Amino acid sequence: ISQVEVSLDGGETWHAARMEEPIDRWMWVRWSYLWDAQKFGQYKVMSRATDAAGRVQSMEPRYNNMRKNFSAVVGYDIVID
Repeated sequence: ISQVEVSLDGGETWHAARMEEPIDRWMWVRWSYLWDAQKFGQYKVMSRATDAAGRVQSMEPRYNNMRKNFSAVVGYDIVID
């Protein structure tokens, strides 16, 4: 993974997240995004990864031949009140 981005509006716009160095090449990458919510309301929070070849994680689920290794952008609805 060479880049992680975060969306707060269901994928309309994307913002760069801060990545930590992975412990190992095959390990998950930890990342963070500092967000100062300026207004109350409902948000759909999403994250996506881009690899070194420039391939961006899909919005549609994809599996390998054994129907394992789910890889897609997933959204989570949150409410700020």
